[in-house]
Amino acid sequence: MSAIMIAMTTINPNETDALNAYVEGVMPLITAADGRMLNRYERKETLVGPESSQFVMIVEYPSAEVIKRLFDSTDYKNLTAVRDKAFTSYNISIYEQS
Repeated sequence: MSAIMIAMTTINPNETDALNAYVEGVMPLITAADGRMLNRYERKETLVGPESSQFVMIVEYPSAEVIKRLFDSTDYKNLTAVRDKAFTSYNISIYEQS
């Protein structure tokens, strides 16, 4: 069963080189895992509650296990230092149809 990964992120404006390096490194991993970008949204306004993430990215994968393997892979783990510089917040969740 396919699964949806939702990434809620806020970019660190002082680390554009790190962001570029992260994107260049992670996109081939997403492609290799048969990830399909569905949408990307930028927050325009917060109506209620604390300010939420700057961006929401929705990617479909063949299964939740594929997503877990991607994030547990050595190739992805090698990107975590640059990821942590590129974003001030970075939250990943997996959703499946119920």
